[in-house]
Amino acid sequence: MSPVRLLTIAIALAALAASAPPADAQRLRSRTQWLLDEAPSPEALHARLAALADSVGPRGAADAGEAYHYIGQSWERAGALDSAIACYRRAAALRGNAEDRLALADVLLARRAPGDAVEAERLMAAGWIEAAQSGDPTGAHFRARQGWALHVLGKPVEAAERLAGVEARFSETPVWRERLAAAALDRGEPGRAWTLLLPLAALSRGEDPDVMRALRQAAERAGVGARLDDEVRRAIDARDRVERAVLDRIGGRPVRFAGEDGFPLGGTVLAPAGRARRGAVIVVRAPGDTILHWDSLAVALRASGRAVLLLDPRGHGRSLAPSCALPFRAWGREDELAALGATDVRAALRALARVARVDTSRYVVIGSGVSCAIAAQAAEADARVHALVLLSPDAPPTRRGALRARLARMRLPTYFQTAAEDRPSFLWVETLYQAGDAPNSRVADAPGAGLGPAAMRHAPDTVTRLLRWLDAPKPARPRPAPPPPPRRRG
Repeated sequence: MSPVRLLTIAIALAALAASAPPADAQRLRSRTQWLLDEAPSPEALHARLAALADSVGPRGAADAGEAYHYIGQSWERAGALDSAIACYRRAAALRGNAEDRLALADVLLARRAPGDAVEAERLMAAGWIEAAQSGDPTGAHFRARQGWALHVLGKPVEAAERLAGVEARFSETPVWRERLAAAALDRGEPGRAWTLLLPLAALSRGEDPDVMRALRQAAERAGVGARLDDEVRRAIDARDRVERAVLDRIGGRPVRFAGEDGFPLGGTVLAPAGRARRGAVIVVRAPGDTILHWDSLAVALRASGRAVLLLDPRGHGRSLAPSCALPFRAWGREDELAALGATDVRAALRALARVARVDTSRYVVIGSGVSCAIAAQAAEADARVHALVLLSPDAPPTRRGALRARLARMRLPTYFQTAAEDRPSFLWVETLYQAGDAPNSRVADAPGAGLGPAAMRHAPDTVTRLLRWLDAPKPARPRPAPPPPPRRRG
């Protein structure tokens, strides 16, 4: 082993020892899980997980495999597919469970270098046989990916055979709808492809070029090409009618504006009739949220004298462009889009100020689920944010530590709300609470069903508690530490 490699491992092991969990926490979380929650950056996480993998020895192969799996997952989020594949291969060799092999196949089928699809197909074929013999329910996932690999390899008959048994299970997932439609076109079933693709065209409001290209091909082969534009428009209108009915009921209105990079963004505004005497609130909606999830909280915030903008994250709602018109188009760009999403909060504040009488010198940011990381990143970047609200906070496993570190740096009053369905993450939420400005923050439980804002819809006390906390005096936000002076040379 090279001296440089030895030095790197020694430094990472020192950090690993310094961040060793207390005995009671260690009983609740594995060492890998502890590192995921504690590592302050992806770079630190990679080094500490690699050090852990190198330190456990042959008897710790499963732990080492888990560590390499998460390093691969982190590289995958950043779009570094070669590095992700190398880590997933090591994880599969060390641990070899279904999670490792499925992740490896996904990245191989995304990269599509020579031999990748062949490797993925063989992995999935072997995994399906093992699952079928043991009764493992992951067998369907192996079968679906094997079918997709065969489609990529240009074997439509074999692909159709593998996909036939899993289509009903996977066809509700957008990425698999697109894949199943491509396989249907290959085997000469344009009508089936049309049925699968039309909802995706409506979801993307006709903005996704790959979906629209495949849908036009299906329509022409089915002899209904002249109806395509009208059918897409009708499907979009049907979605819009549902949204308009809710907006009319709660007194909201849609807004369109541009992000700082020109990306077209959308959202919903609820503002008091007069001046918003208690300031502005920007809500970063979670992927999959609808306006119905937010109606109770948004209406209560407006009734308290606040102007509210519910921001659609990129790839969702009306925040769509050909570069990102469907949720799964973010794959491999998640870190990039999260950083852009944080800048979108500032653009949303400017848009809110244009349509509502509101003071924007201080404002609140609310996140839900995985959007909590974007909300926190936006809060750290803008000193005008004086309070942060995180509902059912969630984050990808490899970015949990970064969220914790961000809250620790900001020391910003934060309101954490958890619901009964958040139970597996209660310990992590407590970790986030302790990391930040705990004396001025609060953790509250919502008894209602659902996650995030949905848990507040039938529990008015949870809304009242949040409003009381928002109304309470907050300390002035601490100024960020000045950068260190440049080192003198010579």
